[in-house]
Amino acid sequence: MDKKLPGHETKFHQGWIITNTRFSADAVRYGICQHLNLISWDFPERGNLRDQIDALGLYPITCLTLLSKDEKLKLLDKSIILCRDLGQNRKMLDEIGVPHPG
Repeated sequence: MDKKLPGHETKFHQGWIITNTRFSADAVRYGICQHLNLISWDFPERGNLRDQIDALGLYPITCLTLLSKDEKLKLLDKSIILCRDLGQNRKMLDEIGVPHPG
């Protein structure tokens, strides 16, 4: 489709599939064949989800091994999603009953 055609300037002209897991080899072949933009944990080789998370420091609190599942759920209920959010709101640990240093 041509964006210059009347009525097409605001329409979508790209298909994207983004997942926090992995694509099967068949899914990658199909996506490439259909001209889809694919991003998964390890695809493409550069610029994949893992690379983007590392580059931007967007680590979810669910990756914290020192918190229990219940503690993570309590933080999520308080809209603390990223480790960065927790670092900026350390009092949240007190609010959910987790002692922290300093």
